[in-house]
Amino acid sequence: MNSEVLTRRWNLFWAAAAAAAVAVVSVLAITAAIGKPLTLDETDITIRAHYILIKGAQTFLDGTHYIAHPPMIEYVVALIFRLFGEHDYLLRIFGLFISAAVAILVALLVRQILADAPRAARRAAIGVALLLYMSNPLLLQH
Repeated sequence: MNSEVLTRRWNLFWAAAAAAAVAVVSVLAITAAIGKPLTLDETDITIRAHYILIKGAQTFLDGTHYIAHPPMIEYVVALIFRLFGEHDYLLRIFGLFISAAVAILVALLVRQILADAPRAARRAAIGVALLLYMSNPLLLQH
């Protein structure tokens, strides 16, 4: 085997190892959080998604509109609730998928920024960026 093929395999191995580590940490964090009560933000999102299901728009039962945050997450959660039922754990599983997607984007962004750096430095930077992302207290809270 030539060194280029071997290098590609090692790069794939490290990328897969980093992705697996991120997935394991995310699953552990979400699994630990599933049995806990919802946080204030999660409760707020759940209530607004419920109102979207009832009224078809982001309004409260008295007809007033809620405009504190961009509404995309509430509409996505409402769609999830419509498809699978209104369950708290679905909100946490949705968070798991979003966290994994952002972790992949972080790795791709670091790889793009450090495209000219040596492979070892690039891999180390990706690992550090993923560890910093995964150790974010706000990420672990949800």
